[in-house]
Amino acid sequence: MSFRIPQFAKDESLNPHELAPNIFWRCLPLLAALLMLLLLVVIDPLLAGAPLWNIYEEGLWLPLAFPWIPWVLCTFPAIIAGNIGASRAMIACLSLLSLASGIIPAVIWALLIHDVAPSSGSSWVAAAVALFSGLVLVLLLIWLALRSAWRARRNARVPRQAARL
Repeated sequence: MSFRIPQFAKDESLNPHELAPNIFWRCLPLLAALLMLLLLVVIDPLLAGAPLWNIYEEGLWLPLAFPWIPWVLCTFPAIIAGNIGASRAMIACLSLLSLASGIIPAVIWALLIHDVAPSSGSSWVAAAVALFSGLVLVLLLIWLALRSAWRARRNARVPRQAARL
């Protein structure tokens, strides 16, 4: 039993459902995960004035880590899909889902950071990125559904010459 590695053409005119040969597409889920991680752990707390590395209270890291579970559950399949060579549409949808699922830890962290450090402000940069990503994901899914329906309708049409016979 042998496995064959698919050879990709140099042609860049792939449709969104074909496999993504470009290294950017394969790294997109990882880049999305790193962006959300950077926003949640470094940028939001710094802009709020309460860096997480200054919080040393016992037992505080568990409530801060708990909201990460949905984000991690959405991020790992996206990273794996990019590595196994999924389609560009699937990679884009999963990357956007990974960013959009960051809304849960972003909102909870913004509230908890404000409770832990009352003198700090609240920064909603990660939440804004997550909301925008969710909106783009919904629009992308609608576009893919309409495009698929349009192609199915176009392929189902009977050619005019055949209809005349």
